[in-house]
Amino acid sequence: MGMVAEYVRMTPVELERALADPEWAEEFTDDLLEGELDAVLDGEVTEADRRGYDVDKTWDAMRILLHRAAPFETCPFLGGTPFGEVWSYDRPRALTVEQVRSIAEGLGAVAFDRLLDVFDEEALADAYLGPWDRDGVEMLREHYDGLVRYFAAAAQAGHGMIAYLG
Repeated sequence: MGMVAEYVRMTPVELERALADPEWAEEFTDDLLEGELDAVLDGEVTEADRRGYDVDKTWDAMRILLHRAAPFETCPFLGGTPFGEVWSYDRPRALTVEQVRSIAEGLGAVAFDRLLDVFDEEALADAYLGPWDRDGVEMLREHYDGLVRYFAAAAQAGHGMIAYLG
């Protein structure tokens, strides 16, 4: 199965409530992601309006490549402030509006081709999804480009986030 990195955009009020009531946050996140998946598949929710996003199992490879290409002040995958109890593999992390904005700017400045410049199959040997053939790289590109757009939309909307490994 493996770990996936998941994100849920939250208004500042929702994020404040999530930090104060982690049980509410988990229920809210589960309900939102479950309901939104059908709406996305049916074309009822646009990419810019999407509140939930996951990068499947590519997160660790992206984390390694981003660290090599342009280290971030707040890691998009393991950064933020942990809160509450463990959800799946780790405690969820809250990303403030400012952190989301900073991550969005950082991601926007690193084109996927820059990640390919630092691509090293040996460095990615421990990251899930190997071997890194053409299909693996294209899946990585698809998820990375989607993550860039997702964070940009969240920053534009003035949202914070909850990030977690599920």
